[in-house]
Amino acid sequence: QRGNSLQDYQTSYFYSDSHNDLPLMKLVTHPVAVDADPTLLAYAQQHQWPCITLRGD
Repeated sequence: QRGNSLQDYQTSYFYSDSHNDLPLMKLVTHPVAVDADPTLLAYAQQHQWPCITLRGD
């Protein structure tokens, strides 16, 4: 809704593949790394965030 911030929601999800999105990922309650670049993957694993791949290889 317009005018709300992330803190107005009890649960929030963010899916990303890029370390450039880390500032936003740190704000949500459920960050998920998807086919992440090496920097994001390392950070996500260090912080025990879910890491998924959609690649078949």
